[in-house]
Amino acid sequence: MSDTISIVGNVATEPKQAAPGGVPITSFRLAASQRHFDRASSAWVDGNTNWYTVSVFRVLGDHALESLKKGDRILVRGRLRIRDWTTGDKSGTTAEIDADALGHDLQWGTTTFTRAENGGGSLSANGLREQNNNFQLDGIDNNESVVNTVVFFPPVEALQEFR
Repeated sequence: MSDTISIVGNVATEPKQAAPGGVPITSFRLAASQRHFDRASSAWVDGNTNWYTVSVFRVLGDHALESLKKGDRILVRGRLRIRDWTTGDKSGTTAEIDADALGHDLQWGTTTFTRAENGGGSLSANGLREQNNNFQLDGIDNNESVVNTVVFFPPVEALQEFR
């Protein structure tokens, strides 16, 4: 199963990085709990906690390793994969997210953004190369005419009617 998901939660483990096959992968556990207001007791009640293993690849993974710490409240967007596993007499299900975007949840604090100084940029999944916040199509000369595309992600509230 592979779906796109957006999750708000707390970084539950210190991010760690490995580079199997030369590709840097940063991973950490994310705890996401739903809270609701119980009118009967006039108090906020924590719901069940869902646990996710988050994997962040390449440059985004490098930035996550430098930026995230255990306990940070963050937003993660990526591909959700649900996997069943069996080890000896134990079995279970794990939820994994391959993140393509993440950042601090500014409702709970502030952060300061520092632009990366690697002028090379990175290649995105749609074939665009990002360089100093400008996108270029690979293989297109800068002197050629290129139609710019703007991608708009509507706020979550606007998507509620589709549920």
